[in-house]
Amino acid sequence: MLSSRVFIRQQFTRLTPDEVLEAIPLFHPPWADADPEDITFADSHATHGNFRA
Repeated sequence: MLSSRVFIRQQFTRLTPDEVLEAIPLFHPPWADADPEDITFADSHATHGNFRA
């Protein structure tokens, strides 16, 4: 039923490390002043480029 309602299928890929460093400070205010190394650490140990994780 869902496929009959979806006009265009969207495929999502994981963010690259550079995209993570750019997006996370803009999307999450608590991370805005975080050290980029902390963001990279969190991404590599928990989210692996998955924006919703």
